[in-house]
Amino acid sequence: MVMPQLSKQFTRREKILLLVLCLLLLGALYFWLVHIPVSNSLAELQGQQTQAQNQISALQAKDARLRQMRQELEQLKNEENAAVTPSYNNLENVVAFLNAAMGSAQDYSLSFQEVSLTQDSSIVRRSIQMSFVAGSFEQAKEMVLSLRGSPYRCQLSNLSMSQAQQSDTSSGLGAGVVQISLTITFFEQV
Repeated sequence: MVMPQLSKQFTRREKILLLVLCLLLLGALYFWLVHIPVSNSLAELQGQQTQAQNQISALQAKDARLRQMRQELEQLKNEENAAVTPSYNNLENVVAFLNAAMGSAQDYSLSFQEVSLTQDSSIVRRSIQMSFVAGSFEQAKEMVLSLRGSPYRCQLSNLSMSQAQQSDTSSGLGAGVVQISLTITFFEQV
């Protein structure tokens, strides 16, 4: 069996329609096979770029903060009157310092707490609960400032002040005996 051959000549209009159909088919294939996958890839890459830029910004901010902290630490090390973190068992020096600082107190008491370590076990915290009586508010203020200016690294906390006795109610807080209680924590290297 012989197949019949198509020998029909297309008219000009049919040729134009076939050409338009081929162009539409090529456009649709381009859109589905090239444009959509490339657009999706670009959107995904832009999202990754934004995420990477956010991470870079966060790391730059962290780096700037670390540099600032290092610079502050260097400045603290270079200060002449900077408090030092002594080696472990600096108790004798601490007691001598506290005795000198409390020299003008009318009365004082010290209660030594249990020694504790920081999380990384490189610093020892020696807390001392103390109370003292000063003749006036100004004298108490000077004593607290001398504690704060310790040559050994320390931290003052739980500071409370009350007037122990007041002879004249109109003279204010500056007059009369003042009772101070606080916790002072000294830091020592292991």
